Amino acid sequence: MYRLCVIIVSFFVLIDIYPSGLYGAKGDVSEGKTAPAVIYIPQKVVFWNAAYGLKYSRTVILRQGDGHALKLKGVKTSGRYIDARVVKDEGTQRKVYFIEVNLGKDAPPGPIEGMVRIETNHPEMKDIDIPVIGNVLDGLIIVPATVSMRLSRSKRHASGALRLSNPDGRKFNILNVGSSLKALKTDVKPLKGENGYRITLSIDDPEMTLKKLTKAVVHIQTDYAPQRLVVAPVWIVSP
Repeated sequence: MYRLCVIIVSFFVLIDIYPSGLYGAKGDVSEGKTAPAVIYIPQKVVFWNAAYGLKYSRTVILRQGDGHALKLKGVKTSGRYIDARVVKDEGTQRKVYFIEVNLGKDAPPGPIEGMVRIETNHPEMKDIDIPVIGNVLDGLIIVPATVSMRLSRSKRHASGALRLSNPDGRKFNILNVGSSLKALKTDVKPLKGENGYRITLSIDDPEMTLKKLTKAVVHIQTDYAPQRLVVAPVWIVSP
């Protein structure tokens, strides 16, 4: 029950944060056009900076857009280490489906490429293809894989943090930390008692120059030979 509540809340949060993530055959509902035939979010399933040896899951939400009685007929995947299943089926009453997409723990280090195909009974959207992308790290682990920061309404300030560590015990140093967004500031400090670092992120936007949703990328350069560059996406949400 708790998990279902979290998924449902996440659905409405995604609609609020990612209005362009509502896709269908008849247009984008966020632009005031005709309601799409089928609404599905997200547009891509992303597994950024997945640690080797761990299993990861993402949720795709599918629901009826127009007056057609939507039914999900099947879910298929391509990609050796990717699978998907329907975890919650509310198609008979609310025409909503929750699909869990999994990345297996045996996925090797390197890029992730695959596809989730959702088959429906809708005449305009019988097949919906959702790309699966990302990467698996070997050695250095960054947590969280993606940072989300929300600016406060009053002070227009937001902060977050990343932890970069090496579980195999080999020591490493961070040589430089940069960001694709000039306003995003970073501060690096060693983790006490651990082989790693804490990277604090902060941003101020008093002039309200940022969009409702701004994406930045943090680049971390290290002297660890197998992995000299670690990249972490950062999403900044403005009220």
